[in-house]
Amino acid sequence: MAMRSGAPVVPAFMARQKSGRYKFILKPAMEAVCTDDYEADLQVNTQRFTKNRLKKLFANIRISGFGSTSAGKLSHIKNR
Repeated sequence: MAMRSGAPVVPAFMARQKSGRYKFILKPAMEAVCTDDYEADLQVNTQRFTKNRLKKLFANIRISGFGSTSAGKLSHIKNR
């Protein structure tokens, strides 16, 4: 939708805290790449929006039933 509308993507997440409460995490807006090649733009934007955000998101978040994880365990997500 961001590619078609020109609207920025605002990453937002809910993270469960040890207390059982939730923390709302809002990250800075990211602009979508829009050229004449829709398929290439789709791939580039998907990679950009997930690449570094996943590492930061899971760095200190407890995943219910799995304990906590660390960015080191997500080393298969490579920076390009």
